[in-house]
Amino acid sequence: MPLPDFHVSEPFTLGIELEMQVVNPPGYDLSQDSSMLIDAVKNEITAGEVKHDITESMLELATDVCRDINQAAGQFSAMQKVVLQAAADHHLEICGGGTHPFQKWQRQEVCENERYQRTLENFGYLIQQATVFGQHVHVGCASGDDAIYLLHGLSRFVPHFIALSAASPYMQGTDTRFASSRPNIFSAFPDNGPMPWVSNWQQFEALFRCLSYTTMIDSIKDLHWDIRPSPHFGTVEVRVMDTPLTLSHAVNMAGLIQATAHWLLTERP
Repeated sequence: MPLPDFHVSEPFTLGIELEMQVVNPPGYDLSQDSSMLIDAVKNEITAGEVKHDITESMLELATDVCRDINQAAGQFSAMQKVVLQAAADHHLEICGGGTHPFQKWQRQEVCENERYQRTLENFGYLIQQATVFGQHVHVGCASGDDAIYLLHGLSRFVPHFIALSAASPYMQGTDTRFASSRPNIFSAFPDNGPMPWVSNWQQFEALFRCLSYTTMIDSIKDLHWDIRPSPHFGTVEVRVMDTPLTLSHAVNMAGLIQATAHWLLTERP
């Protein structure tokens, strides 16, 4: 799939995605029921979107394009009310956190989605092990060149973003000794970590063509870098955070990233 042109968006607008855990009380193990919940709420969501992620125990809540964190908080609050009611109706619960503390990766069912199934074919059990839960924040950019500048600028703050959102100390029934163990899951993937250095959008297009030629990727969504450009949205997407335990924490993280982006593109330090 060719790289789409960079879609110009209003600078510093926000989009937030939260990967949530679907759990089954009273044992609170992960439950493979996200498809059922999506069907239950699809006609009740008036702003934002509730959708699949990699496996059936993951439920993604995503805002529309927002001007500020107050608008994003309002959309999340409305989605939360609908989703929690649907979950209760099906004797399920929804929670945050970057990892489930005792789930078994072997039990995770990959969603019936063409891209996820193709990734399962390419990476096997690693995809099931990637049943971890993150927050992604999109920041609007006026041009592809601005997006590349912002991406590299924000990369300096990846350790700060990980530390401030850390919510994954336990995994597979083990104390990992990490406040945030979720990022370690992706270290086995060849497209993990920081994006290679490019100076502008033209150079990024050349990089993308090279990666596509090797058949390593089919689309921009196959790149799991810490921060990546999203040309179809006209944004830079920060992907390193654990899903926090509260919506207010998630919204505040997005506000920090928005403010940092504004400083970087305005001051050009």
